Amino acid sequence: MKPTGNSTIRGSCSRFSTVVWLFVNSRGAEVRFRIIEKLRERPMNINQLAKELSMDYKTIKYHLMVLNKYGFVNRVNGNYGSPYYLSDEVFKHWSELIQIVNSYKSYKG
Repeated sequence: MKPTGNSTIRGSCSRFSTVVWLFVNSRGAEVRFRIIEKLRERPMNINQLAKELSMDYKTIKYHLMVLNKYGFVNRVNGNYGSPYYLSDEVFKHWSELIQIVNSYKSYKG
């Protein structure tokens, strides 16, 4: 979620489509959503997330790479063991993101 000024997620078709793809329609949507929920609590590194979510290290690493690519998470630095955290834009638009995800999940059934 690249910086967008005062705009909303729904205000940009590409950002909206990215949210729906990342957190609803893709195979890894549920995992990515669980990751951002955990990172909302506090920054964590890959090992911490893997333990908290009872998932494989490589799975968490892959999904963090995807989330980072689209600007949803950032990393303190590139060193091994450094924590990831949610981007400011995700915090800013958290309620809207949740609303979009929940509305699409209920629509999918």
